[in-house]
Amino acid sequence: MKLRILSLALIVLIVCVGCGGKPKAEATIRKYVSAYNHHDQDQMIECYEPSVQKAYDAAQAAGNAIMESTFWGTLIGNVAEKAQEEADDKENKTRLSVKFKGRERIDEDTVVLTVEYTYTSRVRSGKKTKTEKVTEEREVRMIRIDDVWYIAAPVDLSKLTEGLGKLGEIGKDLQPAVSDAFSAIGSAVSGMMSGLQTQTTAAAAAPALPFSFERPDPADPLEAEIVSQLRLGKCVLDLKGYSDFEAIKAAIYRVRESYPQYFWVNGFQTETLGSDTTVTFSPFRNLPEDQYLQAVTALEEAGTAILSQMPEGLSDYEKALYVHDYLVDHCVYDEASVDLQETALVHTAYGCIVQESAVCEGYARAYQYLMQALGFECGTVSGIARNSHAWNYISIGGSYYWVDVTWDDPISTGGETIAGDNKKHTYFLLDDAHIFRTRTLDDDNLFVPQCSSMELNWFVRQGRYFETYDRAAVLAQISAMYSADPAGKMEFMFGSAEAYAAAMQDLIENGQIRSVPGLEYTAYNYYTDDEMFVLSFVIG
Repeated sequence: MKLRILSLALIVLIVCVGCGGKPKAEATIRKYVSAYNHHDQDQMIECYEPSVQKAYDAAQAAGNAIMESTFWGTLIGNVAEKAQEEADDKENKTRLSVKFKGRERIDEDTVVLTVEYTYTSRVRSGKKTKTEKVTEEREVRMIRIDDVWYIAAPVDLSKLTEGLGKLGEIGKDLQPAVSDAFSAIGSAVSGMMSGLQTQTTAAAAAPALPFSFERPDPADPLEAEIVSQLRLGKCVLDLKGYSDFEAIKAAIYRVRESYPQYFWVNGFQTETLGSDTTVTFSPFRNLPEDQYLQAVTALEEAGTAILSQMPEGLSDYEKALYVHDYLVDHCVYDEASVDLQETALVHTAYGCIVQESAVCEGYARAYQYLMQALGFECGTVSGIARNSHAWNYISIGGSYYWVDVTWDDPISTGGETIAGDNKKHTYFLLDDAHIFRTRTLDDDNLFVPQCSSMELNWFVRQGRYFETYDRAAVLAQISAMYSADPAGKMEFMFGSAEAYAAAMQDLIENGQIRSVPGLEYTAYNYYTDDEMFVLSFVIG
């Protein structure tokens, strides 16, 4: 029988910091959080460096020795059981979540993470239950040993080890030995607690990143439980106390739409036994199930690299444009995978960002993933646009807009690639009236915003959107763009089919584009989009 009261002291100690995992220091913190929320004491201990684990094992061994003594075993056992009951009652009402605010590399095997912890507790008062949240920020020193990241012990463990040694000396002088041991352990634990509260490092505090891939737990308990298990890379979920298939299915769909990093949340099967349900997700054909967690880490690292390159001081519009252009420039549309019936990574943010190969859903999930990290409300919807299709909505400045990164990558639309700058902005920040010229929505989208603004549309911002055809204004734009970049691409959007037709008639058939200085005898190609009323010119 184990001495639970010592375990409780270590639990209290550990709750102040975080958790362990192999691929990355941050993964260790996530592992701890999941273990804390599942009351898995042993896994919590595994998050700490080996010296802490050894101290814990010694405490258990010494405690077991004491429990073999009838008098002390009964006395301490009763106290431990009572303390454990109280702790369990408290833990069952408290959940822990984290956000990573900064990262400072000290050397190859040491980093300091700035971590924001949020404890959400459900407190019962009579028949009413209220939710309380406590948030605190700490610096956590992480060390790597044999390619595994651990939380470092913040203080010297020698007193604790000495005390545990005394605790094991169950013999003729039992009472003083136990008293001294508990005194030493209490002193050591207090010292460690103090060390955790005031832990500092010689390195400067890590600057907070302007983005975060850590998202808060959902408010719904079932969704929160699903997310906590997905954070461990699980493809088989054990949902204790849940048996309503429709509720589970709805929760899984909501999680899938909100957390694109958990890309394996796709097709699934359930098995219910009593009040518990097991959910098994369909495996990906080109990624082993034991690599899901590593893939999430790789996705976050690639996302961090992308957003770390983003210039400082960008407006919200410019951030949305930066991510749009990055994905178009770096991801290749995988036409060979379009007709595959098997679930594949090209449908995921991982495929688009890490492997740089995707289909429409992969583009959309990647855009959602990166924009959420920047703090934007951004989601993915599905519908029919020639074939089954996926694209994004995003909220900027209090207004919703549509974005279709896939169709702004010219090769993805089935047409020829436009020469020059291999990007389009036809589907960047559109309203309903424009986007639904080319598509319809599926009936089962969980959320569809009303997009009624064109204020931030790319053509509007560039001064290249014309409700009616104005020869002088359009030619002035062409002249200015040609002077700035003779080899550039010139794109214009018109507000109606009539204005679009008038522009083509005047500029191309009547040759008015030749009236621009420098273009009298210069070769050019033009491209038309009869659905979106976009006319493009590429000179030379």
